[in-house]
Amino acid sequence: MSVKTIAIIHHMHTDFGYTDHPQRAKAEHIRYIDTAVDYVLASGDYPEGARFAWTQEQLYPVREWWAQASEEKKARFFAAVDTGRLEIAGTPFNVTALMSREEWETAMRWIPDDLWDRCRIRSAMQIDVNGMHTAGMIEAYRRGVRNLFIGPNTYYGVPPMPTPAAFLWQLDAEKQMLVWLNASYNNGYFLFNPNWRQGPVPDYSDLRYRPPERGDIWRSDDASLIEAHRLCTEQLAAIEGTAADVAAGATDGFTKNRVFGGYALSTLPVSVTNQWRVDNDPPFYPIVDFVRRWNERGLQPRLVLCTVSQAMDMVRRELGDGIPVYRGEWVDWWANGSAASPMEFSCKREAGRTLRAARSPLFGPMAEQERRTERGILEDLCLYDEHSFGAWQSVSDPYSFPSVSQIAEKNIYVYRALDAARCLLADRARRSAAEEKNAILVSNPTETEMTAFIHLPLNCMRGEYRSVRCAETGAAWPLEEEDGVSNFLRPSDPSEFGPENVSHTFSDKSVKQGVRFGPVTVPAGGRLRLIPDEETAAPPAVQGREYELKTDGDGWPVYLRFAGQSEPVIDGPFGEFFAVHADGFAPRWTFRDIFENDEEKERNALRARHLYEVPAKAEKAQRTDLPGRIFFSQRFSHDSLRFGVRELTVDLLSGRAALEIRIDRRSDFTPEMYFVRFDAPPSDALPTVSNAGVRFCPEKDQLPGSCMDYYAIDGWLRYPGGWLLVCRDNALVGFGIPGAVARKSVTGGPPCRVFARVFDNTWDTNFRGNACGQMRFRFCAAADIPDEEAECTAEALDAEPVVQVKTGYRD
Repeated sequence: MSVKTIAIIHHMHTDFGYTDHPQRAKAEHIRYIDTAVDYVLASGDYPEGARFAWTQEQLYPVREWWAQASEEKKARFFAAVDTGRLEIAGTPFNVTALMSREEWETAMRWIPDDLWDRCRIRSAMQIDVNGMHTAGMIEAYRRGVRNLFIGPNTYYGVPPMPTPAAFLWQLDAEKQMLVWLNASYNNGYFLFNPNWRQGPVPDYSDLRYRPPERGDIWRSDDASLIEAHRLCTEQLAAIEGTAADVAAGATDGFTKNRVFGGYALSTLPVSVTNQWRVDNDPPFYPIVDFVRRWNERGLQPRLVLCTVSQAMDMVRRELGDGIPVYRGEWVDWWANGSAASPMEFSCKREAGRTLRAARSPLFGPMAEQERRTERGILEDLCLYDEHSFGAWQSVSDPYSFPSVSQIAEKNIYVYRALDAARCLLADRARRSAAEEKNAILVSNPTETEMTAFIHLPLNCMRGEYRSVRCAETGAAWPLEEEDGVSNFLRPSDPSEFGPENVSHTFSDKSVKQGVRFGPVTVPAGGRLRLIPDEETAAPPAVQGREYELKTDGDGWPVYLRFAGQSEPVIDGPFGEFFAVHADGFAPRWTFRDIFENDEEKERNALRARHLYEVPAKAEKAQRTDLPGRIFFSQRFSHDSLRFGVRELTVDLLSGRAALEIRIDRRSDFTPEMYFVRFDAPPSDALPTVSNAGVRFCPEKDQLPGSCMDYYAIDGWLRYPGGWLLVCRDNALVGFGIPGAVARKSVTGGPPCRVFARVFDNTWDTNFRGNACGQMRFRFCAAADIPDEEAECTAEALDAEPVVQVKTGYRD
């Protein structure tokens, strides 16, 4: 056999939940650090290679442990670190593909700098998730991290190349990261042991189960060693490819990960977790006796207990200059799980843009306490992007305490972040306008000019006003009354309830509940001071741009082009809603069976046979012409929905279009995906997108073999001709075809077709199985946007003016 040394990396796979309530899991993570320190220090008399070694997979528990550890415990911790057999990896938790650039900057400063330096951190681990941000690893590189160990789960995921494998990931022109792509994250256990853990996944409090003990696994008696050696030899033959007749169909133990064959290095790094639940499990000390006795008997290959950096150093030394180099974004297969909770992800997006607004210099410099609040918001957003969203039984037993409590705990992060961001903005805005009286202040926190219509509750005005006048320019706008919600008032008849009023308690169609005015144009980073007036003002003369508009048979726009534009803003389907369903009496298994078929031709045949699109049925669209804009509203029906409407606002001043889709999903555990289709102007090329601030072109600029069915983006995409689409409330887009469990290797359709995946509850674990009720998805489209202006334009289209009402003062 070519493998001469097996480097065993023992760690705990870190889930914030899944097996236990997140608070319990975190408490155990902290406790395991003490256990690992004890085991490292206790095994110093063992032979070299058999001494206990532990890699602390993630940083989050380290910070929590450090905050409560005594000086004596800290001294023992550093004594263990100094042995070289306790290593601290550099990321705070295993992450989804949805973190922003600011979140990554926050994540890579999770522990104090002096503690980071003292731990000599040089490797990161991403376990379970089968992808990683380029942006995150660039930030890690800046902190001194040079290795990435990734242990992908093939559950609804595919490694980008045969595993195990080593390669250099070219992050940018100057930075390279050595990557070890492991064959799952527990392959080392199954290399020597039969499956021990049986279902269910017992939680911490379940007294019927307990962690494995000495003699349960990693047995070191002679008979067990002989059997372990037989298992190891057979599996190495498959891994190396010397057993070609079985390698192609071989899988490893309980996880059923494919064994590819062809491994040629003399060192084989493997990872090992405990077998109580596999995830969130304590260190297992008896492994030292297994390794000691194996080596004493002269069994081959030689076994070495080591840390992740030590294993990767072995690989680096062996490969030398022969390490293959790959470039591109490592697109994650598991990002679609975020679409199972669209409301919460929308909250996350809103928290981010509200925080950006709160930082605006318009509101003065940030005080130290405000900086701490900002840090707390970013940490909560990071924690929402940790990869554990719910219990293992979140779909199969959705009303159980573990399922309900774990999803609730997860969602608290975004609810808390959004509330804190809103209050931070409010506090800063109030302080900056403390001396203002009898004015409405409209602020633009972005770096691009903003035009908006302002809507206000009538009772916030504290006076009888009929118009507002700009103190700087003298421009005036009449206040137009609007119908709206009348809280705590008894409705008089059913006509006061709109179709989206689900409770039928207070009217949402009461007359004279609000006022609106506009359009108001606010310069970049500027503020307008509007003075209320009791006199009526004439509507402003609004000179909109000339345009060509075409609609379909129901009156919905399918073509929109403004004079002077090189290409249209709308050129085909724009906001077309449909669902993808699967047949079968257990349709989640249909989706999964299709995904797990490795033969592309067979997989596509199964998709054609078992998946079907269910389009929405549109009513006639209603058009309303207003100063400076055209408004379209169209209700639609769908069997999955109680209600659906799409509203399009054509901005005649800026030459752009904004779409809002609102749906009310019926309570139903049936797995389905919702898509919203947009056709960009014809293009032979795919657009540029951005993930955590790093731009790339799908297909062309992604790691070969990574996910092409959908892409997690920062919220915008731009085609080479300048057409820009901004996705305000969702993050997943695909191109060419919808890509439902397609495992695409090519675009598969016209590159100009964009499919926003706004809902997806097809997972059978970890994510929510039945998000229902009202959901909102907003998009903006613009043409002729230069490449260098794409990000700032997208930020402006995603932002809203900050409006403060300070009227009604009586001198």
